[in-house]
Amino acid sequence: MKTDPRTVCLALGCAILLYKLVGMARGRRDRATVVFCLYVGLSALSYLVLLPPIAARLDRWTGIPQTAGLLSGVCVLGLTAAQQYLLVHWTYSPELARHKMRRRCSFWVLALVAYVGTYLVFTPGSQRFQYFYLENAHKVWQAPYLLIYILACVVGQADVVHHCRRFAKIADRAWLRWGMLTMAAGGALILMYGTIRVVDLVAAPMGLDLRMLEPVAWTLGDAGALLELLGWVVVPVLGPRLSAMMRWLRDYRTHRRLYPLWRTLYQEVPEIALRPSRTWLSDVLRLRDVSFWLHRRIIEVHDALRALRTGDGSSEGVPAMVAVAVARAGDRDSPLMAVRDRGPDDDVTWLLELADELVTCRRSLRRSGSSAEYPVGIAGRDARS
Repeated sequence: MKTDPRTVCLALGCAILLYKLVGMARGRRDRATVVFCLYVGLSALSYLVLLPPIAARLDRWTGIPQTAGLLSGVCVLGLTAAQQYLLVHWTYSPELARHKMRRRCSFWVLALVAYVGTYLVFTPGSQRFQYFYLENAHKVWQAPYLLIYILACVVGQADVVHHCRRFAKIADRAWLRWGMLTMAAGGALILMYGTIRVVDLVAAPMGLDLRMLEPVAWTLGDAGALLELLGWVVVPVLGPRLSAMMRWLRDYRTHRRLYPLWRTLYQEVPEIALRPSRTWLSDVLRLRDVSFWLHRRIIEVHDALRALRTGDGSSEGVPAMVAVAVARAGDRDSPLMAVRDRGPDDDVTWLLELADELVTCRRSLRRSGSSAEYPVGIAGRDARS
C-alpha cells in the first residue's frame, strides 16, 4: 500500500483543521464551521490510525485485530455524513434542509451501529490491511461489515457528487464553483473505488482473483479524498487570493507601461501629478496600492492632454511624438480626447496603445539621430524636454 498519498492527505487535513480551530478560537463558531472541523478532523484521523506504528499500538491497547480498520471506517462514514450536512444546508432553504437531514441522520446512525456491531461480532483475523478487504470478500457472510461499509460509502458519495454539482450551478463565485466541481471529481473517484469493492464482493465468491486491482482501488480512494479536501478548502480559500494576485500583476504591468506617456506629459504639465515618481526606480518600486496609482495615472494622463489642448481643441501644444503616437494608435478623427464613447476598459487599452506607440517613436528617433520632439513654433513652455 502506498503511503505517500495518505501522508499528503494527513498533513493537509491537519493543516486545515489547525487553521479552522484558530478561527474558532477567535470567535467564528457557527454550526457550519463546527461541522466542517468535524469533517476535516475525521478525514485526518482516518489516515492517522492507518499509520503502521499507530495501528499496531491500537491492536495492543484494545485487543481487537484491525482496530485501525474499524476506526478508519467509522471516520469515513462520519465525514461523509458531515459533507452531506454542509452541502444540504448550502443548497436548500433551512426548513427543507432540516427535513432532508433528518432522513440522512437516521440512515447514518443505523449504518454506524450496524457497522460497528457486526465488526465486533464477526471480529476479523489479523490479515494484512493492504488486502484486508479482498481476503474477506469471499466470505462476506462472515464479514457483513464490509458490505455495510461499502454500500454506505457508495450511497453517501453519490449524494455528495449530486449536491456538489447542484451547488456549483447556483454558486455566484467562480472559485466556489470550481471548488464544488473539484469535490465532485473527488467523489467520482471514490465512487470508482466503491465500484471495485463491489466487484470484489461479486467476483471473490466465484473464485476470481482481483488482487491486481488493489493498487488501483487504493489510488482512487486516496486521490478522491485529496481532491475533496482541496475542493472544500484550498480552491475556495486560495482561489480568491490567486485572482487578487493576478489582478495586482495586471495593474502593475499596466501602470508601468503607461509610465513613458505619463512622464512625457508630466514634464509639460507637472501640476497634474498628485504624488509624482521622482525617478524611474521609484516608479518601479511603487508596489503598494497599485490599483489606486494606476487609476491616478490614467486621470493624470487625461488631465495633461486636456491642459495641452488649445482653446479650439487642436493639438498644437502637444509634444510631436505624442501627436504622432495618437495618430498611429488609431484615433485619427479625435486624436486626443476620443473618450466619450469609450468604456473604462477601452480607454485603458487606447492609452496603452498610445504609450507603446510613444516608445516606438522614441526608438525610431534615436535610430535616425533626430532629437526633435516638438513641432516648430511651439511656445517656450512646450519646448521643454
